[in-house]
Amino acid sequence: MIWSLSWKNVWRNKTRSLVVISAVTVGIISGVLIMGVMQGWIEQRMHDAIYNEVSHIQIHNKEYLENEEPVFTVVRPEEVISSIEALPEVSTFVQRTKLTAMAATPWAATGIFIYGIDPEKEKLVSEIYKKIVPSGGEYIDKNKNGTILISDKTAELLKLKHYIITDGLFERLSGKQIPYPVMEKLDSLKEVRFRSPKDFREALKQRLSKKELDKYGKILVDSALDYRIRSRIQITFTDPEGNPVQGTFRVCEYTGQPIQAMTRCRFL
Repeated sequence: MIWSLSWKNVWRNKTRSLVVISAVTVGIISGVLIMGVMQGWIEQRMHDAIYNEVSHIQIHNKEYLENEEPVFTVVRPEEVISSIEALPEVSTFVQRTKLTAMAATPWAATGIFIYGIDPEKEKLVSEIYKKIVPSGGEYIDKNKNGTILISDKTAELLKLKHYIITDGLFERLSGKQIPYPVMEKLDSLKEVRFRSPKDFREALKQRLSKKELDKYGKILVDSALDYRIRSRIQITFTDPEGNPVQGTFRVCEYTGQPIQAMTRCRFL
């Protein structure tokens, strides 16, 4: 009786019932979708933080966490390593040296964190080697000293991301991805090198209409990007005694991950 009356009551006012049913349906679907997106985002962020930034566990000198000075290294590291190797729960580990440094190129300078690593062992702990950006070089070769891996953002700050429209790029884009009349407007920019995306976009803005820039600007910026592989970077930091130390490195690759610089090298 109750079910029969309930069903009849639903259809007494079809418009009202359909509105309520639609609202509840849309609300449930939206809630499930948002929760799924949030859960996926959280899991992805956790994965990136563990495998590209901090790992599962870090061991520091307790004073280092209060003051990140190079003098506060791990005490008796050989004993710590032996203890870690004896733990069956530990699948792998890697030693790192972290320093605050100043990086400089002929065009810019910025403060960075620099990590000294063993490239092959680092592959077992982090996934940085999988994050090399397109045309960004190769992973660090342990047999080549004096090379450094920097992030895409660091490359931009140091003005190592250049933009140039070459003859080959001009021919590749003309008539295929971008109409000939639009590319002809950029003829004066051929072989001109820009050291920042802002400068390059400003040059495009002066030659293209707003509609053309909105439609083709991203294609041009992405296609004209030229990473300056093998560029020299001078790194300056202090040793445990507080003395300034300088090293010159060549860029071997760029990664899209937030880590600023990783290197295995000798100082030149």
